[in-house]
Amino acid sequence: MTFDGKRLDPSDIIVGEPIDLRLDLPEEYTQEDPAPVVTFVEWNQRMSDRRMLICNADGIALYEQGREWTDSIVSFTPYLRSSLFNDISVDDLHGLPMSHGGLLDVAAKAVQKHLALRGAQISAAVVRQLKDEGIYPYSGPSASGTQAIERQTFDVVVTVARDALPVKGAARQLSVSLIQTALESSPGDLHTILAKVLALSDEDRRHLKNLLDSTDLTHVIEAATTVTNRLNFIGALRKILADPQLRKDLREVDQLHPMIAKNLWLFGEDWNMAMNEVGLTNVLQAHLEDQLGEDVVLENQLEPVTQPDGRSGRVDVLLFRSRRDDSSTERLIIELKRPTVRVGKKELDQIKGYARAIVDDPQYSGVDCKWRFYLITYDYSDKILRDIRQKDKPEGLADDHHDYEVWVKSWGEILDTAEKKLLFFQRQLNYEATDDRVTQHLRESYSRFIPEALAEDGQNGAAASNSSTGSETPSTLHP
Repeated sequence: MTFDGKRLDPSDIIVGEPIDLRLDLPEEYTQEDPAPVVTFVEWNQRMSDRRMLICNADGIALYEQGREWTDSIVSFTPYLRSSLFNDISVDDLHGLPMSHGGLLDVAAKAVQKHLALRGAQISAAVVRQLKDEGIYPYSGPSASGTQAIERQTFDVVVTVARDALPVKGAARQLSVSLIQTALESSPGDLHTILAKVLALSDEDRRHLKNLLDSTDLTHVIEAATTVTNRLNFIGALRKILADPQLRKDLREVDQLHPMIAKNLWLFGEDWNMAMNEVGLTNVLQAHLEDQLGEDVVLENQLEPVTQPDGRSGRVDVLLFRSRRDDSSTERLIIELKRPTVRVGKKELDQIKGYARAIVDDPQYSGVDCKWRFYLITYDYSDKILRDIRQKDKPEGLADDHHDYEVWVKSWGEILDTAEKKLLFFQRQLNYEATDDRVTQHLRESYSRFIPEALAEDGQNGAAASNSSTGSETPSTLHP
């Protein structure tokens, strides 16, 4: 074939030789001679998305049929060739799905099967090359289901990006490491890395996004990261509260409150994205001192508290959130008691009185809303057990009305309930929140909010490690 006086030779952009794919033909096509066949042509450069080309027995393309074929790893064109199409009219070509639907279906399945095979072959070759270079970031068999999914996703991503990776040297190793780090801790950053660091084309990134979305791999990794971070947080808070000195040193205003405010899933998943309702401030403040006392402060009015002798003062913090949809409104009010306070009858009566005062306030009286008040403490007195362990009511529910509830919970109960909800996922992940892991999570994610003694242990440990190795501490990527 020539064009503008020049001979066209596509062999330079074809990978290997075109392959004829065997079709599992429906019975009505088994007597055709020659039998219908799909010729699969693979290109060594990205081609625009193409539909299956319907061809006569000589391979002359007559019509594009079906959906656009896209693949993030293989660039190809499928040609369905058959003598059935030798003298076919234009009208009959448009009617192929009706007249030859069975043939089109088996042809598409054959292409899909071969695509999976070629993708696996190419991916295996890419992984083998990275291993030979010593920069493949995984070793040995995967330790858990989640790690296997992460590893599988890495293999897909690095295969798609194979031509965009630097050819050799530190830049190549860094690019591979960035992909693995993003998958491990922040899958949402992956497309930014592919676009800005590796300059992967828009089309290749679109193909990759479609592939990952269709398999839900990144969603699984994101969910696994969320679960492990939550398990680490639960273990970390247990560690602080179980240690008498750390519990004593924990400050409510600038340590306990910000940690809980970032982790409201402890009170139910729906509260994780709830908003701070500024309009509540006036009503909550109006009844605060009369009902709860002067040592309770709203979370949006927190300031360092100093006693007359110059020491840091201790207060209880009132945290509040709301969530709305088209049909309902819910509000969450949490009083965080100081870990040194043991809640008794006085504190229970105070939160019950405060709840009633808020619900009965003219601004909210008669408004269709469900209020949930929580009094959270390290420990409570046996004298209130009859109030919070009533027959036929959930444990901790102290006051139950159609428009509001009052709960009293210890931190142990809150953390146990949250941990049980994560138990199924924990088993699937085969993940244990060890003391070292939870401590590291505290220092990396909540360094500003933990007692100084706990933070300083980490700094001293790092200093000792640097001293022994003679090197600087590498920067840490925070989850």
